Amino acid sequence: LDRPIDDIPVVRNGSLNPASDFEQNTFVYPNPVTTPQATFQIYVPFQAKVGMRLYNVAGELILDKNFGEQAPSFSSNGSLTFTWNRTNQSGRNVARGIYFFVVRVEETLGGKTVLQSVKRLLIP
Repeated sequence: LDRPIDDIPVVRNGSLNPASDFEQNTFVYPNPVTTPQATFQIYVPFQAKVGMRLYNVAGELILDKNFGEQAPSFSSNGSLTFTWNRTNQSGRNVARGIYFFVVRVEETLGGKTVLQSVKRLLIP
């Protein structure tokens, strides 16, 4: 009945697989964006600098958002959320179409883990 200590899984920052948790829990809703606003939810599995960029299909940068250093999602009130009013960096409304958003999380407390995800959204 005794368990050797090396058989006990070590969970780093409350997640067995931070990359998978980040990928599954980072998204935008509603998608397609049929409302005047969309909400981005970003899962932060560890203390990290968080940034997001939004591009159109032509690869032009539409929005560059830096959220600074964030606490892990499991230690705060859930994931980081950002409400976007469908405007570009200059405050102008964006056209209908397909957009890509890139979310990047860089660990800051001694680790070197970098997680990045590219997802798409549609404005019909």
